Amino acid sequence: MAADQIAGGGYPGRWRARFVWYGGERHPFHRFLMARRAFELKVPPPRARLAITAEDRYLLYVNGTYLGRGPARSDPRWKSYDAYDVTAALQPGRNAIAVLAYHYRCLDNQ
Repeated sequence: MAADQIAGGGYPGRWRARFVWYGGERHPFHRFLMARRAFELKVPPPRARLAITAEDRYLLYVNGTYLGRGPARSDPRWKSYDAYDVTAALQPGRNAIAVLAYHYRCLDNQ
């Protein structure tokens, strides 16, 4: 767990998420996805929290700084998420959040 990660992100209950993946096959075999979103901030917010999960694995970066990996262990039917306090990582001007996700679906469990 990263030092600035909020402990116990836990089970989300009624959370809403938008899962990101490429438009290819639904259950790919050993695939990586690199996702990045840049945005501008006139003034960084007083507090910023980022929640993230993945079916298999992810690495999280904010403004080029590695913040952590995951996801937290969970039951596939009730996916948990990791929560990071990213307040200190944000700056005035251009910011970027980047994720390297890995999906290792094996052929025998599709």
